[in-house]
Amino acid sequence: MTAGAILKQRYAWSTYALLSSECSLEEKVRADGASWIAGMAVRILDVDVAEAASVLKRLPEPKLQGYYNLWPRIIYEFSDLVGQEPRPMRVLPSPAAISRMEETLT
Repeated sequence: MTAGAILKQRYAWSTYALLSSECSLEEKVRADGASWIAGMAVRILDVDVAEAASVLKRLPEPKLQGYYNLWPRIIYEFSDLVGQEPRPMRVLPSPAAISRMEETLT
């Protein structure tokens, strides 16, 4: 509605995504019986973020500055370890993997 209380013309559109590259977006729109208008094209990036997600999961948790623990480390004896679940080994990502992750996410 405009400032003069007049209704504006209503616009409606549909969003199409075609990732197979078998036909152009214009061909797909025309094949569906719709009219093609210049400027309707959209680019959809196909970015694989699986490696970036895996690197993010393996990064160490950030530590808050100014907070630290003065308690001594607990030294377990063998009898203490018998009933415990083994801790999973955390493999840190390589610097090259971190660089690729940063490049993917920016």
